[in-house]
Amino acid sequence: MLCFLRQEPNANNFKASLGSFIEMLQMDQDLKVFGEYFLVNYARRSSTWAMCFRAGLSINTNMYLESMHKVLKYIYLKGTTCRRLDKTVDVLLKYIRDKQFGRIIKLEKGKITHKISKINKSHIAAVKADNIHIISVEDGWKIQSGNNFYLVKLNELGDHQCNLKCSSCMSCVHSYTCNCMDYVIHNNMCKHIHKLCMSETCNNSPMKITHHDNTTNNNDELQSHLLSLKQCNSSETIKKIREDISFMSTFDWPSVDDAALRKISGLLTSVKHNMINSQESSALITESSKHKVCPANKKITTQPRFFSTKLKKKPMAPKLAKPSQEEITEICSRFKELQENK
Repeated sequence: MLCFLRQEPNANNFKASLGSFIEMLQMDQDLKVFGEYFLVNYARRSSTWAMCFRAGLSINTNMYLESMHKVLKYIYLKGTTCRRLDKTVDVLLKYIRDKQFGRIIKLEKGKITHKISKINKSHIAAVKADNIHIISVEDGWKIQSGNNFYLVKLNELGDHQCNLKCSSCMSCVHSYTCNCMDYVIHNNMCKHIHKLCMSETCNNSPMKITHHDNTTNNNDELQSHLLSLKQCNSSETIKKIREDISFMSTFDWPSVDDAALRKISGLLTSVKHNMINSQESSALITESSKHKVCPANKKITTQPRFFSTKLKKKPMAPKLAKPSQEEITEICSRFKELQENK
């Protein structure tokens, strides 16, 4: 019954079922204590856990934010507390730089993201599903999947470009809307939308959306990342060095005393040696990488881990199973009987 309440898509039906559920808990002596606990801690703030009040939120967890915070805390800040603002800003800039490099690698390798993988799985489920029927209605399409009915509508997006699209259907997640849980909660292109895109009803529709190839967009994004990293790493430093050199060339050197001149000369000599050593070391690295020969059967050096992976296995906690269609029908009938007896 708890799973049924959490997955109820209609707000009015949820409020009626919640009242019947609380009344049933209060009538049962074995569940009366749990009913009081549920009423105080959950029933009064149902907008935070019921799916009917969380439609369109897309992200169902804060694990992405917690993962980012863990990376900043333990990898970039090395597990120490940082109270200085300048150090924190420097760490954030390094994190952004590394994320840009990661994005460049994904664009070059064509990595399949988690969202694209879910879209592809939904397309495979739509291909295998034989019990899905499409009925054209006034404001969209009525999809019958087994004993359930869903409404799919077309979004008027115009000249819209999106990377989250199905490679077979050539439609993105923003092209259509569906009132099923997979779309409403997870913002995924569900199997009903895939079935609609593959059907002749959708292909013959005059409201068919024109989709665009995103290869140009990926190239533009890649170039912008490369330009940003190049400017961040070298151009600003080179510009400052040239400004200092131009200032030194126009400076009135005869007015400087001998002690200051000797100190400046020593600093310039040190800079000269550093530049020569940097060029020689880079040349040695390049040459050594060219002529270095490793055995074909040599094992790679194991990369040291940040933390130990030998953790004790925790016992698996029992999970609430989703109710079947027969259980849902039985729960609805029990709630209706309680509402009729009031």
